[in-house]
Amino acid sequence: MFIKKMNSHIVLDFLFFKAKFRTKHPSNIHLEGENNEIIVYDKDGNRINYIDSKSISQFKINIVGNNNKISFWENENFSNMNIRIKGNSNSVKIDKTDGPVSMSINMYGGGVPVDGRVVEVGKNFACGGCTMFVLNSGNKVIIGDDCLFSDTIQIRTTDGHKVIDNTTNEILNKEKGTVEIQDHVWICRDVLILKDALISKDSVVGAKSLVNKKFNESNIIIAGRSSIVKRNIRWEN
Repeated sequence: MFIKKMNSHIVLDFLFFKAKFRTKHPSNIHLEGENNEIIVYDKDGNRINYIDSKSISQFKINIVGNNNKISFWENENFSNMNIRIKGNSNSVKIDKTDGPVSMSINMYGGGVPVDGRVVEVGKNFACGGCTMFVLNSGNKVIIGDDCLFSDTIQIRTTDGHKVIDNTTNEILNKEKGTVEIQDHVWICRDVLILKDALISKDSVVGAKSLVNKKFNESNIIIAGRSSIVKRNIRWEN
């Protein structure tokens, strides 16, 4: 009887120890797999536990896979941040900003695990609403410093489905997989940015425009269906 009683105390002590030291994720965070990290820095650049972050309540994060990493700096103006990752060694980095930022980053790829995708957002970013679909292995979205996004913007690094020539069986819509938006670019409302697009620094993309090619020229206004409508411009807040 004494042994049974002693054993029951040992079991209770062990369960208490496990409960005390187990990491409890907030209900808006789902991490499934190994070595997945959410890294948060305070405004002085010190790393803090994401569970203690004041910003984390504005995020909905769902990660399934291994070795994925999300990092951001504290910002009281985050809202409706949604990040979904399925696969391995994918990363999302949002650099230091005080501006309002609302984004949805989809790395789920129709539920199929996909590896090695990257989203990087530079300093002093502001965004009213942007949805990114970064779906194929190795795809990247790179956004420079001091960029301003309006709302209802979409960025897609792939067409999502293959278009094949019936005669040669050649895939006609292959992508290199990187969308790059350089420093100090203003993206207006309802813009669609497609695979392999490049928007060079100090440029403006007009409302309801389509960008589906590379613009190596800076200080331009892009409008309509990927057309330059004005050169030698600058924009200011």
